[in-house]
Amino acid sequence: MVGALQNFQEFLQPDASVLSPVGEEILQAGITKELQPEFSAVVARPPSSYSGFPFLVEVGMAYGGKVLQPGLKLFRFANRIPLLYDESSDVSFKVMNEEIDWRRYHVPQDAPLGVITHIASTKIPYKTVGKEYIADRPEIEKELRNATREALRRLSIYLSRKGSMEAVQRKMNIYGKYLTTRNLWERQRRWRGRWRER
Repeated sequence: MVGALQNFQEFLQPDASVLSPVGEEILQAGITKELQPEFSAVVARPPSSYSGFPFLVEVGMAYGGKVLQPGLKLFRFANRIPLLYDESSDVSFKVMNEEIDWRRYHVPQDAPLGVITHIASTKIPYKTVGKEYIADRPEIEKELRNATREALRRLSIYLSRKGSMEAVQRKMNIYGKYLTTRNLWERQRRWRGRWRER
């Protein structure tokens, strides 16, 4: 009987309707207003649970802009309340600095990057009585890691497109130095003639 209960996997997830997430739209609006980035992405993970308590994770990412300085800036929230102290002991800090390979997503080391993490739960697993940082529970780590990776994939696509556009612009500047408009029209006419002959 004990073995059957330990192997039983069909327990229902705890009800997540009692949680109050910030929401993707509000988080996006806040990032845009406060950080004024050139790119931002917000990811909200589906509700999960640890030790029978429901929780959900939201991650916002801001790149570039006027406000952010070079380097990673982490903004941590728990149940909509900012966590200001002991950043290096928090689960978010551990995930961002130890478990995420930023090079895989082509993010430069000195990139102006802001990461906003919000964890909503009926019982936040604080490590101290002062409620200054969140304990590194494996379930919360996993959700934070997955949300951050999803936001980083979006940032990677943006950086790739930005790099491609810059490369095209550099080529156009080089071509513009050597080719005049008249010369371009003549070359285009010749190219069209060659294609028609084929």
